[in-house]
Amino acid sequence: MKEIKRIRNYHFKDSELIFKCQLGIEFIKRDIEHFNLYGITGNDLLVLEQKIAAFMDIPSDIEIKENQVLRTQIKKQTAVSLCESIDDIMMIVGRKYSKKKPLIIEVLEQKI
Repeated sequence: MKEIKRIRNYHFKDSELIFKCQLGIEFIKRDIEHFNLYGITGNDLLVLEQKIAAFMDIPSDIEIKENQVLRTQIKKQTAVSLCESIDDIMMIVGRKYSKKKPLIIEVLEQKI
């Protein structure tokens, strides 16, 4: 059987994206009092966790046998939304740490 070629805008697997997001959330939860100073609240984390859960609920390309193109587009849109949420948080924190990057950004950059 010929393997299906996957077209991705990001160059890592879905499982890696989920892992990186969950790792970032754990760091944010650990240092929530510092993130609160920069306007990142528990509500922001809840929204991010909901987006991760929605992304996890979408079947993978392997699980999908019909409507492949439509499902891949839906998954791509959800992944882009998730990445934008992460970027928003990283930008807020990055502005406050203009001289020194916070630990979460360094960890995420190393993993990517």
